[in-house]
Amino acid sequence: MANYSGCPISPLGRRGLSRVVHLDRRKQTNLELEQVDKAARKLSTPRKSCFGPLMRAFQFHSQTLVSPLLSVWSDLTGTDDLRQSSPSGFNTFQECPLLLRDAPSLLIQMMLSWPVALLQRDFKCLVQLIFNLVFTQTLVDTCCKFVGDEKLSWQDLGRKAASQETQCPLSADLLLGYVCRMLSNSTLIKEDHHTSGISQSVWSPHTVERSLQDSCLAFLRLACTMAFLCYNVQMPQVENSDAEFHALASTLGLCDPSTTSTESFSCVKCLQWPHSKPRKIIRQWCEGLLLCFMQRKVTLNRELLPNLSQWPPPKLLQLPERYDSLIQHYRKRKCTKCNSIPDDPAVCLVCGKFTCLEGSCCMDATGETNKYECIQHALNCGRGTGIFLIVLSSVIIIIRADRVCIWGSVYLDSFGEEDRDLRRGKPLFLSRDRFDRLEEQWLTHSF
Repeated sequence: MANYSGCPISPLGRRGLSRVVHLDRRKQTNLELEQVDKAARKLSTPRKSCFGPLMRAFQFHSQTLVSPLLSVWSDLTGTDDLRQSSPSGFNTFQECPLLLRDAPSLLIQMMLSWPVALLQRDFKCLVQLIFNLVFTQTLVDTCCKFVGDEKLSWQDLGRKAASQETQCPLSADLLLGYVCRMLSNSTLIKEDHHTSGISQSVWSPHTVERSLQDSCLAFLRLACTMAFLCYNVQMPQVENSDAEFHALASTLGLCDPSTTSTESFSCVKCLQWPHSKPRKIIRQWCEGLLLCFMQRKVTLNRELLPNLSQWPPPKLLQLPERYDSLIQHYRKRKCTKCNSIPDDPAVCLVCGKFTCLEGSCCMDATGETNKYECIQHALNCGRGTGIFLIVLSSVIIIIRADRVCIWGSVYLDSFGEEDRDLRRGKPLFLSRDRFDRLEEQWLTHSF
């Protein structure tokens, strides 16, 4: 692992701090949009991305606003001499303990404040250090799920880990027990009255490994996307979800890519610490977390921990396989605005709202023009863009401001043909290819 302890430092002011936080939010928003766009483009060619040049521009702009996060770097690497060498006026994000930090935001902040051009070697170094933090955060989050005797047994395992030699590599179970022992006297893992009693889940070594990998996946996906956008690193093609963690970790250089067996693979193999005392770094992180809340006299609870959940990607309304079941569901449904059965009902495929397509009863008089309910709903739901299914004709329409176009139908008959306005009366079935194309165009804003 490269050593960057000698990076220069420039003064940091409050105005520069607020500006760099603004840049960080802009960068993270663009990164999340790139993730959604890349995951959605399964049927079309990928588009060119401006993320790499934007990242370099933001980094150049940040050089005049923020100095390298020396205190954060000191906490990540466990080097106290760096903190002592910082100027007296140096002020960074020290108020927040490292275990409460959002890992993607921290990675972006470190990249933006890097004093020189960030090479791929430097990027992998940052990813490795922050992955160590994410892994420890997953250990803390897992400790909060233990109750009763199960919690005591893991604390006993932590005593065994503390008694081992420093140079011996620790397994995931021993590291989990060590963290559980470090936080045993805190309110974070204090047994809750609602969770007391017999645990509903059995934490075996396999379930612990599976839980740790699942919690780290979100960070690995984001880091791989950033490596692809900034350094043209080839994204791994994963067909088996069980092999995704190993594929992403090997792409980022966290583990040996020659290891093909995922059954014997452990996420602990991806940990590479700056020195031979990883338990010292973990202990400092845990003690810093407890000390912060003790000084502020604030109760530490699980809601303050970083959210490591994997949010599902945005999707359109899931439609039934047969169109007749959809008609039966909506044909006698009343409009929530005028409380009458509309002559031409339409369903928003984004949120599922039932609307009147051209009913004058639901027109919204705003300004000089009257807007139909669908147009007004498109403004409220999709910032002017709406996707509606006309129930009595099986047709999809796209609304953009005051303009409307017919997209087609996602329901076809047994011959693969549309039946607009349902004139032929043939059974219609959902076309998965057409629905996927519609969803891709919605996600990528390519109508």
